[in-house]
Amino acid sequence: MLFRSVVNQQMNYIQNKDLGYDREQILVIRDAYLLGNNQEAFKNELIKNPKVSAVTQSSFVPAGPSDNNVTQIYINGQFNRRMPVFNIDENYIPTLNIEMVAGRNFSRDFGADSSNVILNQTAVEIFGFGEDPIGKTISDGTHTSTVIGVVKDFHFKSLYQPIEPLLMYYRPYGGLILKAKPLNMKAIIAETQSLWNSFGTAEPFGFSLMDESFQRAYQTEENMGKVLNGFALLTIVVACLGLFGLVTYTSEQRYKEIGIRKVLGASVLQVIAMLTKDFLLLVSLSFLFAFPLGYYLMENWLQAFSYRITIHWWIYVLSGIITLFIAFTTIGYKSYRAANINPIQ
Repeated sequence: MLFRSVVNQQMNYIQNKDLGYDREQILVIRDAYLLGNNQEAFKNELIKNPKVSAVTQSSFVPAGPSDNNVTQIYINGQFNRRMPVFNIDENYIPTLNIEMVAGRNFSRDFGADSSNVILNQTAVEIFGFGEDPIGKTISDGTHTSTVIGVVKDFHFKSLYQPIEPLLMYYRPYGGLILKAKPLNMKAIIAETQSLWNSFGTAEPFGFSLMDESFQRAYQTEENMGKVLNGFALLTIVVACLGLFGLVTYTSEQRYKEIGIRKVLGASVLQVIAMLTKDFLLLVSLSFLFAFPLGYYLMENWLQAFSYRITIHWWIYVLSGIITLFIAFTTIGYKSYRAANINPIQ
């Protein structure tokens, strides 16, 4: 029961954690580049669709299959480190609703912005740019780029990994990412596929939903939670059957004692207490072994996540109370019946 509770809490934490970007209503068409010269026309037609909120061109996706790129960075001529890179356009940040915390986004009003870069907060901290990073420069050994903006840290990798420093360059290429207006996703998929086919390409239309891609990243844990739920139920049933059998055997062995106690004035509650106290004591003693072992195993499992829940003391108390309640209900039913038998019988 403890395992099940911790796994369920961790999965609930993952599902509800603020990732720093929107993953709902996001359609990813990573193979849009297969349209070749028609990709730009395809993109423009999508933008005209009233069911579409925004469209961006990039093959870098924070959830699900994505391009991966790293570059080495020099600060003041000195090698600093190798860092992940996202190649995006001016619509990427607003499409995914990533928050700008300083400076500005890429914009065609300032030209191509090809010599500029946007950092995340972790990169600003790593570079030691302080509270005023705008205007600072970095180099990849060949080109020097000026920092024009800073985005709030977002989880561009899974929650197994801590947020790394990230560079975002204005270099749109590859697939398309579009955000649909609420309740329009099914219609968007159908209309986008029809639009794709209208270009007469032999390439099949492929897409993914970002929220589903996010879910698949933790499918193993989801399955583990389901298995643990099943085992927890099976364990409870088997344990209850075992307790019921033991208390049945014990009460039958002590029928004469029960009869004598009732003749001497023992109440039903006193008889029930006599029959249940030893079993409940054994269940309570089992906690001395189960809780430390459970804590050790769950802590080891949670170590895989960089972002995780804390196992609070009340989880143990709640698990213990539920276990004792189930045990008492099982034992108490048979004990109550035994306590109500006529002493003459």
